[in-house]
Amino acid sequence: MTGVPTCALPICLPEFPEPGIDRESVLDACGPTPDEIEKLIERNEERLAAEEAEREEEEEEEEYESVSDEEKSIVGAYLLDVTADDPDADTEPMQELILAMADGGVDLLAESVDERAGEAVSGGLLAGLNLEVVKRVACAWAANLEYESPAEASMGGWYGDTLELRYRPKGHADTVAKAWIEFGLGAAQTDDDSGERAVALRDSLIDAKEGVGACTKCHAVSQVDPGSDALVVEWRARHVERSRPHHLFLHDIHLRLLAARETNLVEADAGCRRCHVLDAGADFASGFADFDTMSYKSNFKAITKDTCVDCHSEGNVGESCQMCHDYHRAPSFQIMISGNEQ
Repeated sequence: MTGVPTCALPICLPEFPEPGIDRESVLDACGPTPDEIEKLIERNEERLAAEEAEREEEEEEEEYESVSDEEKSIVGAYLLDVTADDPDADTEPMQELILAMADGGVDLLAESVDERAGEAVSGGLLAGLNLEVVKRVACAWAANLEYESPAEASMGGWYGDTLELRYRPKGHADTVAKAWIEFGLGAAQTDDDSGERAVALRDSLIDAKEGVGACTKCHAVSQVDPGSDALVVEWRARHVERSRPHHLFLHDIHLRLLAARETNLVEADAGCRRCHVLDAGADFASGFADFDTMSYKSNFKAITKDTCVDCHSEGNVGESCQMCHDYHRAPSFQIMISGNEQ
């Protein structure tokens, strides 16, 4: 109808072909309209959905990565009777042990040691193990962090190293190091259930480079009997029947005369080197590979008579035959008297 206003209000806002009022100023003063509010809600929901989808995608792409790429230790795998070369297998026993150690105790570890040994040996194997070190290393394991020891174990004993508990011998004839070597030898002899695992444990402990204290650099590992799988460490020299029963030689007096203790071993012709000459061509190392004492090859050249007469000659120390040779030991001559044997 002509002349009828287009709105019911007394004062109508004019219709602008193109509004000249700043829209943001209007929104600040009046707020969004219902339609705009609905659009804002929709846009916000879409944004949240997109962020959630992106987060899920990132979580799928991000895989757990251990701080260690090494296999389980041979010792730990044997004690827990798990597979060493498969990091995904048999994780439950390892996790139980870690949680028990993180709780501040070594009871489960000691029980594992004694159970595998078949006797109570954990007291000697774990002697001096600090419970606080155990707890801190276990907590680092659980948190997938590398443990950093507050101080280096320069004086020996148990210490934490990244993700491992390690032992450094305190000196020669260290009782803990010796106990672990004996434990490894015994495991390989008696444990029929995990034969290969027990042999791997033994070989890792007696390894001259990586073993406990590298004791076997000097102390040979030999078969108890020829062809036997049972091994023994030669902690002391064997007292066996002499291969030369009429030959007598004492190292003790020679070492005292040569003052070997005060001699610098790098001196070419002093101390032990006065008599013993290294044989660079000797295949010395192969003699220890099969644990057979009969395949031993000395890395010293044979001592000749010329070496002995440097000192045992006229005007020097004694040169009588009986000084070095013991002839006619326990003689048993048969005396014939009147045709009868006496």
